[in-house]
Amino acid sequence: MAGADVVFADVDPETGLMTVDTLNDAIQSAGAALKAVCVVHLGGHPIKIKNNSAICKQRDLLLIGDACHAIGSTY
Repeated sequence: MAGADVVFADVDPETGLMTVDTLNDAIQSAGAALKAVCVVHLGGHPIKIKNNSAICKQRDLLLIGDACHAIGSTY
């Protein structure tokens, strides 16, 4: 609804979670127009938010967390 283009990041085949490497690949693929990153915590497994947050801060990107699958998890 916002008219934004979506660039998907690959995930780790073991966890199904985005990694620092796959995030960096997606950021490069998106180019300079990228404004935000949405990370998904999946199956009760949270992503390594500190690592992804640091990458987003370095590039002045908004970090949005989708935690609907994180019920019962701890970080």
